[in-house]
Amino acid sequence: MADQYEEWAKVNKRSWKTDLGRIKGMRETFGNKLVDSITSHDVELYKAERITDGIKLTTVNKCLQILSKMFNLAISWGYLEQNPAKGVKKFPEDHSDGRGC
Repeated sequence: MADQYEEWAKVNKRSWKTDLGRIKGMRETFGNKLVDSITSHDVELYKAERITDGIKLTTVNKCLQILSKMFNLAISWGYLEQNPAKGVKKFPEDHSDGRGC
């Protein structure tokens, strides 16, 4: 699914190059899992892993947005019925903690 998202992003997003870098981390976490086998729990584990790796909260939130968009595209393209990232809460972006943008 990441490959299809990359092609979509190249046409539809000015920030597609940034997205590609973020997708690299997703590929490391989700590996070769089929899109329809990824659960909300998997997405929560991904979120926790990124924080443990020291990734900024705002960046993790952007990654979650990309992941959610990938799932929404998979739904519209007929690969998936539900978005497992839909119920996953993003982090509040309090920039006073020094970890924001």
